[in-house]
Amino acid sequence: MKLLWISDADNTLWDTNRVFAESQLGMLEFVENACNIQVETNDRLQYLRELDQKIASLHHLCLRYPAELLIEALFMRAHGTPLVKSARNAISKGLDKTDKPIKGAADEFRKSISQTPPLRDGVLLGLEKLRKTKATIIVATEGGLGRVRKHISDHGLTDFIDLSIETTKTRNFYARCRNLNKEAIPWCIGDQITRDITPAVEAGFKGLYFPGGFSPSWELKQNSLQTFITVDSYVDGVDYALNTKL
Repeated sequence: MKLLWISDADNTLWDTNRVFAESQLGMLEFVENACNIQVETNDRLQYLRELDQKIASLHHLCLRYPAELLIEALFMRAHGTPLVKSARNAISKGLDKTDKPIKGAADEFRKSISQTPPLRDGVLLGLEKLRKTKATIIVATEGGLGRVRKHISDHGLTDFIDLSIETTKTRNFYARCRNLNKEAIPWCIGDQITRDITPAVEAGFKGLYFPGGFSPSWELKQNSLQTFITVDSYVDGVDYALNTKL
């Protein structure tokens, strides 16, 4: 029996975190140069991402909030405003009064993160193995289909993918996919337990957790600890699925 394989995209197929980390550190450097202040921290990326996560937890767009808000909040925090207050004040200020230099830095950030990230370990070999078994391969993302399809094309993965789709990854989404492929064994792989794995497992999928370099502060790893397998590379996940007798 063939597999139904639903894969996350960012930080699963490719290392989005690496591109974001480099771009975010460039943003922090811009703020420091503009303020003539060196932030006091042993972990510059963590310093920024604590603020990033706080804004995301408060903003209605979550992680897709405008980059201008993070820059504004970094300015406030660099000048001594507490983390939570910096996040709240930046959101309250909004975009209407954004200065041109901040707008320019945000545009540079967006340009930087649009570059195609490198593939993660074992992705190409894993997809090749799946294709040889005639698996149905679906790439599901919540983060912009045009960008994801560009990355798929840039890496030469188009011929491996049956469908790429932008959707909210709910239990109903995975259930619909399963109902449309009733003769296939359903598997999913992703780097976020609460967003990629849990709803799929609830819909009857077998889950493969491929940890990435970034986990949101609200990622609840204590959930469903007995319902997924952790793998060290993409192809390890594929091999596990192909060799598992259900």
